[in-house]
Amino acid sequence: VKWAHEADVDNEDETRASGQRRFVTIGQNQWDKDNLDLMRELDAVGYNYWYIFYNSQGGRGTDVSDIRFYGSETSSAVKSRGYYAQGGAEYASVNNMKGVGDQLSSWDNSSVGWGHTASYSLKQTQESTSDGTNKLLSAGEFVWTGFDYGGEPTPWNQMNDRTPKSSYFGIVDTAGFAKDDYFLYQSQWLDRSNPKNIFAHIVGHYNWEDQTLASQMLNSDGTLPVKVYSNASQVELFVQKPGQEAVSYGKKGFTEKTKTNGKVTETYYRATDDANHLYQQWNIPWEYEVGTKVFVKAYDEKGEEIALPEYDPFERNAAQSEVVTAGKPEKIVLTAETDTMTADSYGLIYVDAQVVDSQGNPVPTAQNLIEFSYVGDSQVAEIAGVDNGDASSWERYKDYDGEWRRSLFNGKALAIVKSNGGEGMFSLVARSAGLQSAHVTLFASADYSTSSAALDPQVYADVDGMRRIAGIDA
Repeated sequence: VKWAHEADVDNEDETRASGQRRFVTIGQNQWDKDNLDLMRELDAVGYNYWYIFYNSQGGRGTDVSDIRFYGSETSSAVKSRGYYAQGGAEYASVNNMKGVGDQLSSWDNSSVGWGHTASYSLKQTQESTSDGTNKLLSAGEFVWTGFDYGGEPTPWNQMNDRTPKSSYFGIVDTAGFAKDDYFLYQSQWLDRSNPKNIFAHIVGHYNWEDQTLASQMLNSDGTLPVKVYSNASQVELFVQKPGQEAVSYGKKGFTEKTKTNGKVTETYYRATDDANHLYQQWNIPWEYEVGTKVFVKAYDEKGEEIALPEYDPFERNAAQSEVVTAGKPEKIVLTAETDTMTADSYGLIYVDAQVVDSQGNPVPTAQNLIEFSYVGDSQVAEIAGVDNGDASSWERYKDYDGEWRRSLFNGKALAIVKSNGGEGMFSLVARSAGLQSAHVTLFASADYSTSSAALDPQVYADVDGMRRIAGIDA
């Protein structure tokens, strides 16, 4: 600490001129006299997982109210996007890793032995600071981790008989698809004063026709738990079967919990009325019927309905305010984040692949193998990589001797197209056995602001020819 202060003072002319210094902190999980002496020399102290130490008595009977705490590493929830197990259970106990095979539950009930679920961590980072005076003693938390990453596939890390290749810790998977925890954090962290930030997200799906998966999710009485993350004051759950009126399963509300540091009073979390959970849950009757829709309405403090954004299932990482029971996969749908990239050898376009049923509803459990191909001038672009976010998959991120393929993982896969420097139009094509193929037409332009709509109309004359060459369904 002495060295850090000295190095900081002598580091830059601006620092010396202003007389200011940079703050010094630490991330740790130790507690003894030497550490206490060290902590009092620091500007802020980060604790990894040990929420009890934020308390003014520090969990050891020592007054630490003069120390500024924050969670320097928290949670370590482990989960697979789109997999859910033992949904009837609420808060998970320590070392409660739930799942199916090499997949772990995204129902906010799966964590490593030294960590906690996302909701438990969110609460404890703030709630454990309570010393009876309603003081805000913790600045917040840094969550392990934002994204999944290669290596550390806990709980199968360094186990020779299990072979997942990447971590399960991420709020977002390796393909950039959000797991449900993404929306739990948003429900607590988004600025609610902006009406555009109000949302509701239904956790999971309504396709439980697979008995193995259903046995992991349905309650013993055959009902299905439905969980909603939201930052609205109240949410109401509806189920609508094909050709019938929607049935309400009632409204449920959230209560804001506040703390103060003597100068500022702020909401530190929003919980159910009993303050036990950061989400609302219903148990509803369930039977498999294609076209059944589960949806949510949101209400403000006065009980007036809030217009939620219209849900687009093909918009990347959009809050899922409605879920429709899908039928069998019929065709592929490709959705590009943009239709134009800069022709500079660095431009990228991310293209999501999903499959839908005959009514256009995404199939959330689909695992179909998708074959991707590039159609166009190789000097314009090429496929750079494919992914699906499955930690257990050993499919390649790169091509197999020129062939690009990746299985859907719970309904989604990703292809990335990169610029090779040239300008022009090209297509990405996706095929799968037994499904209607799909393509998306994209552009590379020296000026990124030049969208496809502004390009020479003659370029479209090539589209039909490209479709024929690629064998794309009309």
